[in-house]
Parts: sequence; structure tokens; C-alpha cells
Amino acid sequence: MSKQSQDVKQIHYFHCTPDRSDYLLLYPNMLRILASAYRIKKFPRILRHLSLARELFIDSGMISAHKKGEYEWQYQQAFVVEVANEVSADYVAMLDIPCEPKMLKRSGMTVDQALYRTIENAKRFLELKPLTAKKVFVIQGFALDEYRKCIDAYRDLGILDLNDVWLAIGSVCQRSPKNGLYSIARLVRHLIPDCHLHCFGIGKKAWIQALGAIGIDSFDSAKASISVAFNRGVCRVEGKRTDAQVVRQFADEMLAVEKYLNIPEPQP
Repeated sequence: MSKQSQDVKQIHYFHCTPDRSDYLLLYPNMLRILASAYRIKKFPRILRHLSLARELFIDSGMISAHKKGEYEWQYQQAFVVEVANEVSADYVAMLDIPCEPKMLKRSGMTVDQALYRTIENAKRFLELKPLTAKKVFVIQGFALDEYRKCIDAYRDLGILDLNDVWLAIGSVCQRSPKNGLYSIARLVRHLIPDCHLHCFGIGKKAWIQALGAIGIDSFDSAKASISVAFNRGVCRVEGKRTDAQVVRQFADEMLAVEKYLNIPEPQP
């Protein structure tokens, strides 16, 4: 549903999971979780308790694969959907190729090559049939014209005419308002007025509020998990932590982030 303005209380916010999911035992059916298919392949224990998420979003994890130099992951589109099917996910994102210049330099790809592979994966994604998950097609680029090129390709493929899908904006998790975050969101919302739009990797309250006003509908970030990893969140523990304390921190820090973002508690 298109929104030109949006109260922050109405947003969908997903917590990127750490490489475990036992914290969900403490608050079953209360937390929206985003899990990476790439990380699940590396750490299968993540699967154990994902069924206890309020909503579950499976992402490809291509950013993590890039950081590890595992560029062949870009061809694992079908595997991402297999993971979504295994966990009965609510949403599954296609396998897109991030277009941040530093990441492309590391992989030896150009933006045009990244967009080509992203669009080819979108074609493959169209053919795949997740069992329970809503498909999330990811719009990639770095400059505005590149996002426009990706949108034009998706329009030609008929993706923008599909009713039961989400669209997401990629390569924004390392952006700020000063280097194009809001401009990209405005362009995408202008060109796609009627579809649910997700922004990857946004955890700052002011940015979420501003993007919500532009018309972005949902977000995810690892804000809680990073805070726990460095023991610097509002639920930090003094001294050496036990594993049980870390598990409790993950669950409580996620709820603390939701309180900070003013996200309403789930209704019974």
C-alpha cells in the first residue's frame, strides 16, 4: 500500500539475527527476524528456533559472501528459496549483487556487471515458487540512474505488475542522508508508487522516521545484535558474560530497540 507519510509506529522492523536463534525461546512470536541464507549455510544452528519469530524474512546474504570473497554465491538463487521453504518464511529476498564501489572493487565487478547478474537473478526468481514466503525483489544501483535502469528492467519483466510481492532498495545500508539515502528513496517511491518498499540496513530512528515519511514501509538492521556483540547496548552486562546472559541480552536488546523506535507490541 502506498503511503506518502507514515507514523513510525506503523513500520515493519526486522532484527538481523546473530548466528544463533535460541534467544527467541525467551520471547516467542514477538520479534520480527531477518536471517541470511548464506549465514544459515555457514551456521545451521540458526535454523533451530526461527519458527518462533513473529515474522521471518530470509535474505540472500550476498554482502556477507562478498566480504568473505565467496563471489560464486551470486549463482545460488535457488538455494536461497530452498532455505525459505525449509523454515516456512514469511518473506524471501532474491539474490542481488551489492553495488557499493568498495565491494565491487574487491570482487572485480563493474556496476553494469552487478546489475546484469541482479536482473538475471530476478528472472530466475520469477520462475521459483516459494511455499509460504512473499517474494521480495531487490532494486540495485549506486547512482540514481543505475537504480532507474534496474527499475526499468523490472518493469520490462512484468515484476512491477505483480500484486503479491515486495520491492526492496539495496546498497543503502552504508548510506547516510548526506550521501544520497533520501534521494534514492524518493526516486524509487516516485517511480513505484503502489508497492510495499523495504530498505535494507537502516537502524537510526531519525532516518527511519524520515524514510517512513517518504513512503518506505519496512526496515531491518543488526543494531541489537551489534550492541550485544560489543556489550555496549542498554542491556549490557558488567564483567565476563555467561552464554545464558548473552542469550538474554540478544532478546532484551531487540525489545529495547523496538521501544526506542516506538514500535507497537504485537497484539494477542
